[in-house]
Amino acid sequence: MAFLHGTKKRSSIDTGGSRVPAISQAMCNFLDDKALFMNWHDSLFVQSFRAVDPNQVILRMEHPASEGEYEVVMEVIFTRK
Repeated sequence: MAFLHGTKKRSSIDTGGSRVPAISQAMCNFLDDKALFMNWHDSLFVQSFRAVDPNQVILRMEHPASEGEYEVVMEVIFTRK
């Protein structure tokens, strides 16, 4: 299991005269060669990327729901043709 510290750009923030891009940080966890999970530090969202076959990857974004479960708020299926 490998860990990677990631970042993503969000909207910019006003610093009183200039606008600076805000950066979100995430802890990335590669479960195996076909699965990457990202836990964003400034939100409760969890993103996962799973290779389901050599030509298809599924991105899921989930948010905590009741009783320790997660609900899917977005799912994108990437397919190479």
